[in-house]
Amino acid sequence: MTDTGEIDRIDRNIVAALARDGRLSMSELAQAVGLSRTPVQARVQRLERDGFIRGYAAIVDRERMGEGHVAFVQVTLSDTRSAALDAFNRAVIAVPEIEQCHMIAASFDYLLKVRTRDIAAYRRVLGERISALPHVEHTSTFVAMETVKDHRDAAFFSPFMAGRSHMDPTPCAPPMPSSSGLSRGSAAWPRLTGNDSVFRDVRGRNPAGGS
Repeated sequence: MTDTGEIDRIDRNIVAALARDGRLSMSELAQAVGLSRTPVQARVQRLERDGFIRGYAAIVDRERMGEGHVAFVQVTLSDTRSAALDAFNRAVIAVPEIEQCHMIAASFDYLLKVRTRDIAAYRRVLGERISALPHVEHTSTFVAMETVKDHRDAAFFSPFMAGRSHMDPTPCAPPMPSSSGLSRGSAAWPRLTGNDSVFRDVRGRNPAGGS
């Protein structure tokens, strides 16, 4: 790390190695980045202390845990003033099924990644939790059919992870339209639409479809 608090190339290599495999021993990490154990340990401690490394976690197979249903939900708010956004932000954190929440610069306001056991569980979460979030006006849902890439699986294709390159990725990423002609309205895109209290009308949003 430099005197200005910026991380250098060695620090970045350490972070990259630990992001690929958080269980590396200090000796293995030192070998991977070309330093001896003591300076590597000091660098890791400094990176942890300064917040560049915020923690370590296991990569869980959610499907085997019974949480294989992933939906991406576009949310439009009826009010986008600061107080309304703050209220939504606070409330969304309390919904455990919402794995990710992103404020989006688009024709809708938020994109949620929602993980549940199955479609029935998702409908309950949508109707009872997401639709009840502050200032929600419209939602639109796309159901993920297959995970093609997830950053958490990059470790399995890393030179630091010899012998583990054939593990299958499990977390989900939003399906994207392809040049083969798939479009958001096609049968290949599972989409929930409706006008009842559970699946509300949508007005063209971004990466997650109609509910």
